Amino acid sequence: MRSIAADKPHMRITRLLLFLFAALTAASASFAQKRDENSYLKIANVRYATHTHSDPSLNMLNVYMPKKGSNSPMVVWVHGGSLAYGDKDNVLHKAEYFTARGYVFVSINYRVSPAVKHPANAQDVADALVWLHENARHYSSDPENIFLIGHSNGADLAALVTLDDKYFLKAGGSSAILDGVVLLDGTGYDLSLLMKSAGNKMKEWYTESYGKTKKEWDQASVINFVKADSGAPPFMIAYADDQEPSQKQAITLSKKLSEAGIKNTVFHYEKKTSNSINKELGRENDKPTEDVYRFLQEIHYIAVNPIK
Repeated sequence: MRSIAADKPHMRITRLLLFLFAALTAASASFAQKRDENSYLKIANVRYATHTHSDPSLNMLNVYMPKKGSNSPMVVWVHGGSLAYGDKDNVLHKAEYFTARGYVFVSINYRVSPAVKHPANAQDVADALVWLHENARHYSSDPENIFLIGHSNGADLAALVTLDDKYFLKAGGSSAILDGVVLLDGTGYDLSLLMKSAGNKMKEWYTESYGKTKKEWDQASVINFVKADSGAPPFMIAYADDQEPSQKQAITLSKKLSEAGIKNTVFHYEKKTSNSINKELGRENDKPTEDVYRFLQEIHYIAVNPIK
């Protein structure tokens, strides 16, 4: 067999072009296969706000867009992490699940302790939501169909910005942009109640983020901002079976919402932990996932088919 060096110049060029074409074709096929594994197109690290002397990555969000369709409803995810850690990139099965069902899925970051204290993190969530409402159409989403989902301390923040209107007002918007809110195993709807039974580690996290006084806790507790005729959207409140605080918090908030005439439903998942309810959201045959999807679908159906 002759080596390439022994070929004539035009033969060497031809062989080289064929080799490059084959390599590019293989690479393209590999890339296409990788993209086809997902139901979405991802736009990462979109800035929604800027704060001097802050880590810029903490005011960014990721958008996951369905490959097909337009004017899609939007789901906004607020991660947990004791207001001290967590990241928008850690969405596991969630983006794939919701985009496969026609939702634009957004995961946001917000500033955390000890770099900042409350209310900076809550304000970040409101800022992100107003920004998304204003820019929804750039991502093939319907600004009139936005849902908010929070887990753990992310659930606390989601409830607070929805019901305490000062955060949306400062962001230049209104909680009326939200069609529904899902709270997954929140623990800080009533911080004064929580502090009575919280363990040392939880107390340490919360005092670092919120402060040490009852006055500071009350200002960060959504339970104190529930009021009738607020126009608040429906709530789905879920709690896991692994800890008592989340059960007390869920029932206390639900009672307060009901007294104010705000529609809400409580779900108790006995076989879930706070960790698993988050990690398994978006998996097939996962009960909390099915309940969340049904909740979103029912509200979306009413929104697009109003009673005349």
